[in-house]
Amino acid sequence: MQGRATHIRTFFSHRRWVGVLCVVVLVTAVICAITYAIVKGPLERWLRDRCVTELTERLGTRVRIDSVGISLSRREVSVYGFMVEDLRRKPMISVDTLCARVGLMPLLDSRIVIGRLTLHGVAVALYKERPDTAANYQFVIDAFKGAASTSGGKSGGKSRWRITLNSASLERCGVRWDVLSAPVRGGDTLDANHVSVDNVRLKVENAERRHDRTEVMLADIYAIEARTGMSLAVDSLNYVAGRDGIGVIMGRISGHYRDKRVGMARLDIRQKCGHLSFKNEMRVRMDTMTYYRDNGRPHKRTGKPHRGYFDAGHINASLSMEAVMQCVTKDSVIGRVSTLSAYDKASGLIIRDLHCGVMMRHDTLTLDSLRIGLQRTVMDMDRIKAHLVKDSRDNSLGVQVKPFRMRGKVYLRDIAKPFAPVLSDFTTPLNLAVMVGGTLDKVTFDSIRVSTDDRRLSLTARGYMLDMMRPRDLRLRFNGIRLNARSEIKETIIRHFSKKIRMKMVQQIKKIGDIRYHGSMGVYFRRQEFSGTLFTKYGAADFAFSINGMKKEMEGSISTGALELGEIMNVKGLGSIRASATYGFSVASRRNSRARHNGRLPVGWMKAQVGSVTYRNIDFDNVSAMIRCDGTTATGEVLVPKSMFDISVLFWYVQTDSIQRLKFKPRLLKNEKASSPFSFIKKWKASMRQMRERRKAARDAANGKKED
Repeated sequence: MQGRATHIRTFFSHRRWVGVLCVVVLVTAVICAITYAIVKGPLERWLRDRCVTELTERLGTRVRIDSVGISLSRREVSVYGFMVEDLRRKPMISVDTLCARVGLMPLLDSRIVIGRLTLHGVAVALYKERPDTAANYQFVIDAFKGAASTSGGKSGGKSRWRITLNSASLERCGVRWDVLSAPVRGGDTLDANHVSVDNVRLKVENAERRHDRTEVMLADIYAIEARTGMSLAVDSLNYVAGRDGIGVIMGRISGHYRDKRVGMARLDIRQKCGHLSFKNEMRVRMDTMTYYRDNGRPHKRTGKPHRGYFDAGHINASLSMEAVMQCVTKDSVIGRVSTLSAYDKASGLIIRDLHCGVMMRHDTLTLDSLRIGLQRTVMDMDRIKAHLVKDSRDNSLGVQVKPFRMRGKVYLRDIAKPFAPVLSDFTTPLNLAVMVGGTLDKVTFDSIRVSTDDRRLSLTARGYMLDMMRPRDLRLRFNGIRLNARSEIKETIIRHFSKKIRMKMVQQIKKIGDIRYHGSMGVYFRRQEFSGTLFTKYGAADFAFSINGMKKEMEGSISTGALELGEIMNVKGLGSIRASATYGFSVASRRNSRARHNGRLPVGWMKAQVGSVTYRNIDFDNVSAMIRCDGTTATGEVLVPKSMFDISVLFWYVQTDSIQRLKFKPRLLKNEKASSPFSFIKKWKASMRQMRERRKAARDAANGKKED
């Protein structure tokens, strides 16, 4: 009984102390609540005034905070109506609401833990007076840079505080950038001197700083440019800075501007330094950057099967690149593109490898050791130096490129699908060397050298290109062309072309043997011109012709002083010929041609004038010929004028390879200007009659004088 009574007394004694403790806690809480309610207003005003004073002294400009709110229950600090003016007393940064949830207990452990940070209604106005002056935000960077260096000097550059930000969000943010001296461009094109970015939002998933390591993770970044409608979205951005260096990794980037879309799977930037700086070496890697464009117009190849698939208005390309940027400053960029590969699915253009050194100082861009590799083509350029030419008012006048040498081995098949389908079977490699230089208005090509490995084909020339940036005014001209083709290289090249474009006179090409060509050519807007002299073992011929892409016609002329045409065309008995001719042919495809035919002949006409020719040991002079062809059958007439009669021969054939089998029909035509067989007797009688009349008149005159 005594033990039980002791236990009961102990129980009631503990309950009494628990009750006392609860009363003390409750009283303390009430006192703290009353104290907090009393001092909350003055504390908030003191904190607001303290922040305004510190920032004003630090920045040297006006800082305004409308109010500060503190909530112990939610552990939040809120700032309302925050605004910072620039040195010209214009609003530079303004924030409607800033809320931060701060942990209280971690402060005892030298840790600042911000559970959530929210910013609403941020407006930033940045500008420069002129491009060569400092921006209006430069004083903020200088103020905090000086503070950081001062604190670093006192504490050895290390802070004992560890800052952690768990999450943050930024909504309804707008940034405006202007260069006040630059004029505003009209239209909806992007102007780098006047940019206004609206609807900026982002989320901070984690931000932590401990001693010498800083890590920030951002997500759902989005911004849109107000005037052009250009948008940019980034799924994730990770920033890590430590002793080993700095790393910036951006994942799934996408952008949209008009009819263009740009995307990137990953962008990786690495730098071996304590802080991000463009003055130190930086390694950049882009994985699977995509560029897509559809201008909504029909493809340029529509209805033109001979045209390539490349169209700047329809692109679906992907690109990967690795580069090292050694130094990036305001006036210079020094780096190197280690590797670059690209593939355009729309046109089939493949760039297997591209690498070069890049150096840009002021207005001069230099590319060193540039190599471009397509599927099999490899081109090397030693040094390309381009200079931006400006006038006294710093307005751009154009680009001047110093002449540089370009050489390599070219496989025309690599550019067949995007630019020239006719070259799809051209597999013979060509060695190319040329000096290129000039401006965008005039590009010069000097010392052009093209040859095959066995030297059976060689070409030298020089040329120029005018108005490269205006397609309708573009003029490409090559002069001084010297072409030598030996052995069977001609037939080899012909076989490289598709069946629809192969030449019909294969047998004749074989019989010509080695050829030489001296002349020139020009390429203009939908028009090409060729002229020169062709030398063969059977003689030489001068020619000139032009191809009109608008009318789909080819017109030209050809002349020769002595050509063994019979040997070339395999016509027995036909000797050397001296002649000239004019001709015109249709170059329209059968799909668009009005004359539907299944023949192997071109559609057109030819007029020829033969000065002299020998056929079966008979000499003919002043012979004219006319040929017309509808694509299936060629018909013509040869006219040999004589004193009494004109000899006419009508002929027709269906294949140029078997022209010796042509069918003909000779005729004799009366020459209206020629004299009849009795014209001489008539003239003699008339002359005799006139002579008798003159003699009679003379006798009558003599008899009259005698009578007088």
